[in-house]
Amino acid sequence: MLGAVRLLLVGINLLNWLFALGFALILALLLLAPGTVAPAFAKFGSHAALMRHAGAVTLVVGIASVAAAHVILTRLTAMVDSVAAGRPFTLANADRLRTMAWALLAFQLLDLFYGVIAIRMSAATGRYFGWGPGIGGWLAVLLLLVLARVFRQGAAMQDEVEATV
Repeated sequence: MLGAVRLLLVGINLLNWLFALGFALILALLLLAPGTVAPAFAKFGSHAALMRHAGAVTLVVGIASVAAAHVILTRLTAMVDSVAAGRPFTLANADRLRTMAWALLAFQLLDLFYGVIAIRMSAATGRYFGWGPGIGGWLAVLLLLVLARVFRQGAAMQDEVEATV
């Protein structure tokens, strides 16, 4: 089962980077050849330039999100490997959980930044750009920080047991 989970995580990370490549290509078109994408923004009339700029910023947010997702996915893959090896409660896993919490916090902050962009685009054009605040990710950050502490204590307890045997 852990082998399948590991394979899934590696596959998701590969897709993650393919999204980054796609975002980067579209961003390059927006910045280097705006005429090629101008027809897609024509429907926004006088707001076309604003929407093109907002689209570019949104793509940068997307690329930054890919980096945060990479951090989470690689740390989670390493944790799966350590569980498969029979040593889940290690200081390395505690550090991985803490790093994942910070990466997830970055996700949440990027989401807020996108929210500002979406609200401004919606206000400028009168169209809804699909953003709403959520609490789940913020709670997940706290959960990961607590789990990191639990793993740190578990690793210390495991070391104590091994030292007494």
